[in-house]
Amino acid sequence: MEEHYLLFLVLVSAIGNFGSVRNSGIEITLNTRNIQTDNFSWRTSFNFAKNKNEILELDGDLDLLPYEDHGVLQVGQPADAIWSYQRDGIWQLDEIAEADVYGQDPGQRKYVDQNNDGVLNDEDKVVLGQLSPDWTAGLTNTFTYKNLDLSIQAYTRQGSYGHSEFNSLSVPWNGDDATFNKVDLDYWTPNNPDSENPALEYGANGDYYTDFDFVRIGNIGLGYQFSDKMLDKLQMSSLRLSVNIQNPFTFTDYEGSDPETGLQNNYNGGYLTKTVLFGLKLSY
Repeated sequence: MEEHYLLFLVLVSAIGNFGSVRNSGIEITLNTRNIQTDNFSWRTSFNFAKNKNEILELDGDLDLLPYEDHGVLQVGQPADAIWSYQRDGIWQLDEIAEADVYGQDPGQRKYVDQNNDGVLNDEDKVVLGQLSPDWTAGLTNTFTYKNLDLSIQAYTRQGSYGHSEFNSLSVPWNGDDATFNKVDLDYWTPNNPDSENPALEYGANGDYYTDFDFVRIGNIGLGYQFSDKMLDKLQMSSLRLSVNIQNPFTFTDYEGSDPETGLQNNYNGGYLTKTVLFGLKLSY
């Protein structure tokens, strides 16, 4: 499917048509009955969604318009693109002369000089990713054996990239130790040159971009429906026992509390909890 939208920009309380965006994507839902016998069954429900948005044009002769800290409206790129410098490691002690060209020192993060002019400015910034995911998917398998049933539901989000509010507020160089605990970072020292993060004195530059991909087991449910023979003895019409474990497992490289809400500000972001629910449903 393909859709076209107008792109709006607010400038000094003035609203006007500023360009156009194209959205195209696909959604798939598949329900299957894999096994069916007198005593056992296995059913699967699968869904998949993929969307691509692309800026087709901007106002006048513009093809690029930066906004805020790391946003950009650029022809040919998604409307929620992340625009910043491309990382290239950390300056080392044997690179003092090269680092000095950019006014930097060993221990600071190194960035790619895209046009090799010896200056880092907006001309060297590139699109690193986008906030919206490349694709999402969900999978539910349901098994039944006689009166016993088991369901396992999983879902995933892939391709989401943005600024980590968790790392921005929780790194050790922010100077607010009385407010937040700090994460244990692998930061640069002369004896630790292969670190992922710059030296402590150079870390507070806001460069906390990361992936927010994850695979999550959303629910594991187990239930037992009492047989008609047992219901007759109990003089009941229905009796079912169940237990559901919500959000038992999350697989991700994201360092914060929850990749699904990691793009939100830490003060407003949600913190997913593991929950065990026991159920009893009966009727006479």
